[in-house]
Amino acid sequence: LTGSEAGAHYRVRVGLVQALTRPALLDEVLEKGTEVGASFFIVVPAAGSTTPGGPALAARLERWRRIVLEAAKQSKQTTVPSVESLPSLEAAADHLEAERAVSVVLEPSAPAPLGEVLQRVVAGNEASSDDGTQAALALWIGPESGWSQQELQQFAEADLRTARLGQSVLRAETAGPVAVAAARLLTGDW
Repeated sequence: LTGSEAGAHYRVRVGLVQALTRPALLDEVLEKGTEVGASFFIVVPAAGSTTPGGPALAARLERWRRIVLEAAKQSKQTTVPSVESLPSLEAAADHLEAERAVSVVLEPSAPAPLGEVLQRVVAGNEASSDDGTQAALALWIGPESGWSQQELQQFAEADLRTARLGQSVLRAETAGPVAVAAARLLTGDW
C-alpha cells in the first residue's frame, strides 16, 4: 500500500510516561495519544496520583492495551503502541535510559518551551541512533495536581530535561496527546 492507505510510519519513537490519574482520563490519554502517533506508554505512580496500584491496576492494564489496539486500527498506525506499568518514577527513568530514550519532563514552570528543547535534542543528534535501532523520545506528563517539588528535584538530580508545553497549563488528559503531536511536528515526523 502507498499514500494514506499505507498507514503512519515514523522515524522517531515518541512515547508518554504518564502519571496515574483517574481511569477515564487515562483511557482518553491512551486513545488520543495513539491516534496522534504515540509509540509507547509507560504508566507510573506519582505523588499526586489519584488511582491506586495493585490488582486494580493489572485489570486496567489489559483494558488500556485494548484501547490502544482499537485506536491504532482506527488511525491507521502500522504498529500498536506498547503499554506498560512501572512501579516508580525511578524505574521508568532506568527503563528509558536502558532503551537510550531522551526524556523530557513537561512542567509549566520550566524555563524553555518544548520546541526549543527538542530543537537542541535534534541538533545534537541525541534523538538519533547509530546502531540501526529507532531513536526514542519520552515525554513525561504529571498527574492532575502536577509534579511535586520532590519529584522535580528527583528529575533534576537524574539530569532529565524539563520543558513547558505552551503558555497555558493543560489538563493531564490533554497534555500528553498535545505533546506527542507537537513532538511529531518538531522532529519532522508528521
